[in-house]
This record gives sequence, structure tokens and C-alpha cells, in this order.
Amino acid sequence: MNRPFWRESIRRGFPMFLALSATALVVFIVWKFDDVKKMIDMLIGIFSPIIIGGVLAYILKTPVNFFEKIFKKALWKNSDKTAPVLSVAVVLIMTVLLVVMFLVLIIPELINSVMVIAAALPGSVNSIRSFAKSLGQSDFMYADLINQGLEYAENAVLGWVNTDLLPMLYGLAGNIAISAGTIFTGMLNVLIGFFIALYLLFGRKKFAMGTKKLLYAILKKDRADAILHEIKFIDKTFVGYIGGKLLEAAVMGLITYVFCVIMKLTLGFKNEVLIAIIIGVTNIIPYFGAYIGVLISAILIFIDSPVNCLIFIVFFVILQQIDGNVIGPKLMSGSVGLDGFWVLFAIVVFGGFFGIGGMVLGIPVFAVFYEFFRRWVRKRLKARGFDPSDLSVTNAAYKGEEGSDSSSDETRKDNG
Repeated sequence: MNRPFWRESIRRGFPMFLALSATALVVFIVWKFDDVKKMIDMLIGIFSPIIIGGVLAYILKTPVNFFEKIFKKALWKNSDKTAPVLSVAVVLIMTVLLVVMFLVLIIPELINSVMVIAAALPGSVNSIRSFAKSLGQSDFMYADLINQGLEYAENAVLGWVNTDLLPMLYGLAGNIAISAGTIFTGMLNVLIGFFIALYLLFGRKKFAMGTKKLLYAILKKDRADAILHEIKFIDKTFVGYIGGKLLEAAVMGLITYVFCVIMKLTLGFKNEVLIAIIIGVTNIIPYFGAYIGVLISAILIFIDSPVNCLIFIVFFVILQQIDGNVIGPKLMSGSVGLDGFWVLFAIVVFGGFFGIGGMVLGIPVFAVFYEFFRRWVRKRLKARGFDPSDLSVTNAAYKGEEGSDSSSDETRKDNG
């Protein structure tokens, strides 16, 4: 048996086999897209507690490691055994306290703000209608246009209520049992996910060590080292971006809340908790989130007071300048390393496929693939004798390569 021949045949045929398999897989997914999507949704539903637990453990991993370092420095005796347990316990207690504070303090404030807005909305609408009608009845040059716009707006709102809102409410009322079952299942999955996260946090070092042993058992040392290096890079990218974005959103929400409280004490500003949460939550979405938040907030403030709305917009413009020049660079520096165009590209593409979650997580995912592709390009350039860091040197080398090719062709002609 000619082993070298078969070994070389397998080495050459394996990439072609992978390419054909990938092509067949893509064709099958496109052809049976609906069935594949149903299967994926079913798998996500089955593994949702594990997914929730894994995501929660990954988010809490960074503060757990932070507190573990502190406890190791503070505890001299048995720090290796006590510090991990204390760090996980402290982070979980803080997480539970935040959830309880949100449920007990913030949600009632949100409900109160919504009720205040709902009570003020009819009067604001009537005031706007009276003002628009007074303009329409005057000799104002755009009187006819205002009347047409007002009539169109009233018809549009009535049509939306009759065709969309009322059927949706009837559907919710008819499916209240199904909705209750869905909510119960979701709460149960979250509870199970919380305990899974607890086990993952306590055993995170054992899981990491088991993964390392598996890699070194099935791969060569250099390959295993390379994979571990890339895993660390991916983890650093995601932790840096997600942690920085959450911290930035919290800072923006806190600053907005302080400003709204000051405005409440001086000018009777309302709904400060609701406005701060809207600004903080929407700020998690890159680029567009801040403008979505200020648009919603400005509409809510305008219902109560147009003057306060104008003051809030001026405050938001100043806050955006501070965020773009001070807060953002301090918290997000070096987290993804993408240009503005590629950030927008990731937001648009991943947001189109996966919604708001895609907008938030699409940037670090695209940053990882972009970095891998950039390394591959640099490796190929170096293999061909080019300098990837200097375009002029690359062009010169390319011209030199072309010159050497042309001179070799002339030599062949002369020899011929």
C-alpha cells in the first residue's frame, strides 16, 4: 500500500471536499429556509435556559474576576479557596439588588410617568388643534396647507386605531391564557438560567482548564496555542465593547437624570426617571440610539412644556459633545478598532438580520472577522515579499516584481 500517495491525495482533496460540503449546506439552507428556521427556533427554545445562563455568566465574569483579585489581596489565609466564593457571592447579591431596585423603585416611577403623560396628552392635542385651526382661519399664507395636514393627521390616527390598535387589543384579550403561559415559561427559563450561571461562575476555571486539556490532547502544541490566543482576543474584544457600552449608557443615563432633577426643582420638569432610562437604554445602540432616545424624550417633554423641550434639546447637544469627546473615548478606546464606515456597515447589516440585538452585538462580531481577514491579508502580502505597513514600498516591490517578470520574459526570448 502506497501510504505517501494516499496521504498526499487526502491532503489535496480535503479542501475541495470542505468547499463542496459548504456549498451543499448553503444550497440546502436556502432551499429549505423555512424548515431550517423552524428547527433553529425549536433548538433555541429548548436550549434557552442554557443560553440565558451562559450569557449572564459571561457578563458577570468580569466583575467576578475584579472582586476576586481584591479579595485575594485582602485575605492572606486560604485566599485561593475563599476569594472565588466571596467574589461570586458579592456579584450575585449586587445583581439581585439591582433587579429588586428596578422592580420596586423604577417600575412604579415609570408607570406614574406614563399615567401623567396619558393625562396630559388630550389637553396637549386639543391645544395643538386649536392653534392649528386659528392659523387655518386667519390670513396666514399656509392656512390651507395647515388645514389639509391637520385633516390628514386626524384621518391617519383614526385609521391606525381602527385597523391596527383595536384588532391588536382584541387579539391580546383573546390570547391572554397563551400570553400568561409564555410569560411563565420565560420567567422559568430565566430562573433556571440564573442557577446555570451560578454553576458556570463557580466552575469557570475548571471549564477553562478542561477546554485547554482537550485542545492540547487533539491538536499540536502550536495549533492549540494559536487557538487559545484567538479565544483571548475574541474575549477581550467582546468584554471591552459590551462592558464599555453598558458603562457609557449608565453614565449618560445618570447625567440625564441629574439634569432632569435640577430642572424639576427649578422649572417643574416632569418624568425625570422615564427620560433618564430612555436616554440610557437607547444609548446602548451605537450611532442611532442616542438620536432615537432624544426624539422620544423630546416628544414626551413637549407634551408637557415646549419650553422645557427646547432646553432639553440644548442639553442633549452639549451632552453628545461631551460623550463624543470625553466619555466615549475614555470608556471605548481600543475596544473594537474599526473605522466609522465599518461600524455603520455592521450596524446596518446585523441590525437588518437580527434587530436591536444585532445592532448592539454586530460591531464586536464584525470586528473579530475583520481582524482575522486583516491578518490573512498581511500574511499573504508578506508571503509575496510586500511590506503591508508601507504602501509605497509595496508598490515599489510590485513594480520590481513586474520588472523581474518582464526581464525574465526577455531573457527567455533571447535564449529562444
